[in-house]
Amino acid sequence: MQDTVLVWDENMNFSWSYYPDKCPEDKKHSFSVASTCYDLSLEFIGEHTAVVEAHFHSDCSWAHPEFRTTDIFFHEKLHFDIVELFARKFRKKISEQRFSSFNEAKTKITRWHKLFEKEMDKFQDLYDHQTDNSMNTTAQKIWEAKISDEIKQLNMYKSKHIKIKISA
Repeated sequence: MQDTVLVWDENMNFSWSYYPDKCPEDKKHSFSVASTCYDLSLEFIGEHTAVVEAHFHSDCSWAHPEFRTTDIFFHEKLHFDIVELFARKFRKKISEQRFSSFNEAKTKITRWHKLFEKEMDKFQDLYDHQTDNSMNTTAQKIWEAKISDEIKQLNMYKSKHIKIKISA
């Protein structure tokens, strides 16, 4: 399957169709039944704009065909939603800063990108742990509400393009 990169969008029609039909050979007898591959993307457009996006990658995501349940789907989808939550937190941080030059902005924003990715990965691990990888449906519902609420609270940072403020 060719890599399909999805950019998170509140109106997207995310489904199992983005996961390859085949489970990787090395995962066929493992405890895991699905995995979502994602990243927090950063790009600079000129000296005045940064683009921060939540990406889903189909080439390294997978779901065992026998376990494609609604519960597991919503668990995996929330991993993608968490990436968007961290994208919005990152956009907020960039938006709130003033830089003395583009070089300073690029250096700091690139460093923050690494920090946000590490923080996001820890948060993703906590989510998996507390929901027992979707098996704890009560915890799963709590996480779904929590992430939805936090994304809405950061709604003013949903634009993927952020103006970099350079002080004159």
